[in-house]
Amino acid sequence: MPRIWYEQGFHFSFFAADGGEPAHVHVRKGNGAGKWWIGDASEAKSRGFTRAERSRIARIVREQRERFQEAWDREFGSGG
Repeated sequence: MPRIWYEQGFHFSFFAADGGEPAHVHVRKGNGAGKWWIGDASEAKSRGFTRAERSRIARIVREQRERFQEAWDREFGSGG
């Protein structure tokens, strides 16, 4: 699970088997874990994050959308 970004204690990464789904990132911090869609920065699922942390994650995904999409395309090919 290569880490593609780290900010404010949040680790953003992909799983090797993620390529069959639309572009997204997995996020971990402490006991929290979740998945956010890159395209609209919406939360697919999460556990262990506070409401404020989930908002912060969505903001980071919006701010880093281009970086995340480029990393996705390098890993899985474009079109995700």
